[in-house]
Amino acid sequence: MSPMVVDVLVELEGELSRSSSSALLARLAQFPRFRERPVEASLPGGRARWEADSEFVLARHVDHVELDDATDAALRAFVSRTVGEPLDLRYPGWHVYVIQRPGVGTAILFRVHHCMADGFALLGLLAALEDVPTEQVVRSHASAGQPGLVGSAMTFARLAAMPNDPSTPLKAPLSGEKQVAWTTPIELRAIKRDAHLLDATVNDVLVAVLAGALGRYLSRRGLETRGLSIHAMVPVNLRTAQPPTRLGNQFGLFLLDLPLGIANPVTRIVTVKRMLDALKASHEAVITNIALKAMGRAPRSAERLAVEFFARKASLVLTNVPGPVQRTSLAGVPISRISFWVPQAGRLGLGLSIFSYAGEVTVGIFSDAALVPDSELLAHDIEVEFAVLDCAVRSSVERSALSNA
Repeated sequence: MSPMVVDVLVELEGELSRSSSSALLARLAQFPRFRERPVEASLPGGRARWEADSEFVLARHVDHVELDDATDAALRAFVSRTVGEPLDLRYPGWHVYVIQRPGVGTAILFRVHHCMADGFALLGLLAALEDVPTEQVVRSHASAGQPGLVGSAMTFARLAAMPNDPSTPLKAPLSGEKQVAWTTPIELRAIKRDAHLLDATVNDVLVAVLAGALGRYLSRRGLETRGLSIHAMVPVNLRTAQPPTRLGNQFGLFLLDLPLGIANPVTRIVTVKRMLDALKASHEAVITNIALKAMGRAPRSAERLAVEFFARKASLVLTNVPGPVQRTSLAGVPISRISFWVPQAGRLGLGLSIFSYAGEVTVGIFSDAALVPDSELLAHDIEVEFAVLDCAVRSSVERSALSNA
């Protein structure tokens, strides 16, 4: 099972001194939730609560690490070893690793349990630690109204009637050994250009890229992918369209069909756009948010059953969180890259996390080694697939222009 921790890696262009990092992280402790621990309900049907940690010590939540090897591979290996470890919830559910990379700079790994904050809230919180607040694009899927009883019943009936996802290497038993990887940054301007040419959104293009990359990866593993579709469990932000200022979980879920078997990138984008448009017009995310809140108050056994219900319908978790649109810094040191990894629910063993920062997009990969033993190859497939898609979109538009001339 996943440790249910949101992991965020912030890479800096220079070295952050111990005194500067200590002052920076002390600001986290100013948020009350970072000094509180979760307490289970004492009676069946009761509600869990937050309790102040009377013995709170900042040093318990911070480790300073120096890597002998400053390469990305060494950083990836350290993060992979670390993210599989659960947090000790006898104390506030967070931990930070300040990682020194000789000759390269400092990286900071933030680990926060999902009961404290979803990824949208956590990344908004990290924005509060920046030296100068930056503009942050916050995409909200908050519904204009609440679904009625009939609409809710129909949505639940549709979800219940969905077949479980097909058997692929992504549905194999989990080993518990975790791996992380991340792509080299992809230029957001190029993604926007492709989206504009096809009257699609950036998210449409990115989802189509990931579907193609997963198809490419599974084909290399020997799976026949023609006509294959799998589902992704997609958390969506239900906050209003302002940067999150409070911790907590305010998200719903979509179950999104990923058409891995569509080889033509342009056709794949059109298909993804149609499905995403239909989901955005539905109340599915709002309804699952209500269900998730009810799960949080239910006995553990009922909660596990509900999580397994959603997990059986999907093969991975996929999330897209927009970050600062301009370059920013922590404690005076510029941030070069931000990657994050979303936790997986139930028996899911693959998470893909899209994050945009200062005109670039990075995809983080969090996998169980039994399902994706070579996550860096999947990262490469994502990079290759975008290059293929970019070329296909421009060629398609040029052919269309010539035929209309």
